[in-house]
Amino acid sequence: MQYEQQFGCTIKRTVSLEQLAEQGTPYAAALAAPDLARACLSSRPIPTVLTPAWEFPAGAFGQGAGPT
Repeated sequence: MQYEQQFGCTIKRTVSLEQLAEQGTPYAAALAAPDLARACLSSRPIPTVLTPAWEFPAGAFGQGAGPT
């Protein structure tokens, strides 16, 4: 978004990136774990997380996409 403001142009002609993001819907997993979503958006590094119950992250594959 800083680039759009800095250069005075947008990725889409009719809407800014910020407006486009506001139109989106967060994944349910992000809403269920707001602390994790906040950590992912932070400029501070995230420590390594190891878990035996690893799953694909929300949104990793679209409908009909992904491993078969």
